[in-house]
Amino acid sequence: MMLNIRKYVALLLVALIALSGCGQLPTPVVTLETPTNGSSVDSLTPILAWTCNEAGASYRLQLATDGNFQNLIIDHADLASPSYAVPSGKLTEGQTYYWRGKASKGKRTSDWSSYWFFQTQAATSTIVVQATLDGSSWSGEVDYTISGPQTNSGSSVIRSFSSQPPGTYTLGYNSGGPAGATLASITP
Repeated sequence: MMLNIRKYVALLLVALIALSGCGQLPTPVVTLETPTNGSSVDSLTPILAWTCNEAGASYRLQLATDGNFQNLIIDHADLASPSYAVPSGKLTEGQTYYWRGKASKGKRTSDWSSYWFFQTQAATSTIVVQATLDGSSWSGEVDYTISGPQTNSGSSVIRSFSSQPPGTYTLGYNSGGPAGATLASITP
């Protein structure tokens, strides 16, 4: 009888050891989706989106100006859905940003996802060169130069120069126009 009890206890121990690994739930895993790694975004309020293998998880998102996440712009925890719209005023034009996420459900928390980066597009402007004569719009031949972050020149007005980088520009009158014409002002 004692031998049968030992057999049952040994069998029970073997069964418990075999089953002990089967009851653990998997750790959540976050996979980044958009904006894609290395991409350029045309908005300063992009939507960051990711997926998770665990339904009903809550999320933490970090957005930084460096890949070490020492210069955080956003560190938002307890997000209920796997996406986040970056609020206005957080990003600037022509900059690179790094982002990552993690998930939690119950007592289980994932590691940080690998980080991705994206770049916001640089701002561009259009410069319009116009001339007035006695308060009225004038168009014709005139030689001028625009100097600044990008230099342009022209020989007729009204003329537009598009996709100019932001910065301070000056307009220089060289020659031409009606007899006695001079550069009087630059607007704006």
